[in-house]
Amino acid sequence: MVTVGEALLWRVDSLEVLARALRSGARALTDSADSSQGALNALSEDDFAGDNRSAAEASVTRSSTRLRRSSVALERLAACCSDTAAMLNDVIRELTDAVNQATNLGFQVNLVSGAVTPPEGMLSTIARSLVHPKIPSGPFTMAEWRATSQLRIQSALAELNRLDEKAADAISALSPLVASGASGSGRLQRSQAGSGTGITSDKGIDGGWDLEVGSGLAGAYSSSPLSEIDAAMSTRARALGLPPGQLLESSPGHSAIAFGDVERASTVITLVPGTSSSAEDASRQFERVAATFHAAGGDPEDVAVVLFSYDAPPNLREAIRTEYHNFAAERLQHLQAGLIERSGGVDSGDTAIAGGTTAHAQSPTQRHVVAGYSYGATVVSQASLGSGLYADRVLLIAPPGVGPGLERANDMKLLKPDGTARPEYENSHRVAVATSPMDPIRIPAELGIHGKNPADKDFGAYTLNLSERGLSMRDLAEFMVTPVQDIPQKYRHVQGNPHIEHYFDDEVFTRETNRWLTDS
Repeated sequence: MVTVGEALLWRVDSLEVLARALRSGARALTDSADSSQGALNALSEDDFAGDNRSAAEASVTRSSTRLRRSSVALERLAACCSDTAAMLNDVIRELTDAVNQATNLGFQVNLVSGAVTPPEGMLSTIARSLVHPKIPSGPFTMAEWRATSQLRIQSALAELNRLDEKAADAISALSPLVASGASGSGRLQRSQAGSGTGITSDKGIDGGWDLEVGSGLAGAYSSSPLSEIDAAMSTRARALGLPPGQLLESSPGHSAIAFGDVERASTVITLVPGTSSSAEDASRQFERVAATFHAAGGDPEDVAVVLFSYDAPPNLREAIRTEYHNFAAERLQHLQAGLIERSGGVDSGDTAIAGGTTAHAQSPTQRHVVAGYSYGATVVSQASLGSGLYADRVLLIAPPGVGPGLERANDMKLLKPDGTARPEYENSHRVAVATSPMDPIRIPAELGIHGKNPADKDFGAYTLNLSERGLSMRDLAEFMVTPVQDIPQKYRHVQGNPHIEHYFDDEVFTRETNRWLTDS
């Protein structure tokens, strides 16, 4: 257990320094994998062919996969360190303020337990002489002053220990270095502590961090039944006919809930919602999850849908700030890598992390589709930059734009299960866009406020045909400025909000989505 004195000496900014170093190391691993693959590809068939070339290609692929998977593990670890630093900073600030308040009032603070005692001879009552936002005004008895100060200190200390325990478990579970040749949970033992946050624990990770490892894979994710996490959300899901939910990931600002068997389903669809969504209010999206099962076609038991929730901007105006999609895009990259890892779709990448074998039989036929709705489409697009996004297909639903750095579908880096990039030319069919002609989102998309409009022909993506749902851009502009009571007969089918009603459970959208998914 961390004491008050120890906590006051912590410098959690060192975790951010560590996070930057880990990200640098992750980039180096990816660069090394690309370099190895590129060097072999540069050899012509005339110079190097036959069985030797085949053996070399297999070896380089295995080695490159290990490097890429370890790179993802380092990125996860870096993100965990950054989250931990932010949380602990807030709590340590509160603890420091509480200790200062007590000492300024003349009390003595036990730097081990946080107990507050008055010095001998102190008056039995005291008039408040300091202005402090945490303390109400007026005279207090000495006992009341002491109790108020001690409660603040010990509450802050308890919260710090709780966060530290979760963070230590999460960091050790994600570390690609601690489980080599080991079996069991893959966590650090107490003798191996020193993650930078204080302590480790033998307990599972609850609530905010669902990163406990249940196998020998450090870097893999376990899951917790949604019914055990949030009964109301579980009831809501059952009412919509959804399969039992599993909380795959949860950290400050994001969560991932899976419906269906993500390890054995033939198709896994990750749904990324848009503005005003949040990790804490994921159940609002459950109707769209249910509609996504329908749009996928085929046997519902052979489909899994993962709802990726994040703290999205409250509106499209706020969405101009890049920090929203930067955070969410990174977490989405990690989620997709974790889903590939769960299915055993990476041969030997997991063994590089854990020094063991993969948890499940390899599923080379499993298809991963990432669908982003509204601002979620911007997040998905941004996740395809940098290290890339593990996905077979990407569906951008009602996108306001793809964000900075993307001018065409071929710029999107979609990854195979082994971590190598898919051929760029395939993105003309692997990346699809669905925008209703009467959706007002077309206006900011055309203006380019959020980057390139992926519905533009020169972007080069496949376009779902939703022409039955509206008319021209001119008609849309007229519709937008027409009072509801005066909307002419030809617009009555779009009363309401086309940005919501023309997707997911809409029959035209469902038909065209299913056609795209089933067209090889």
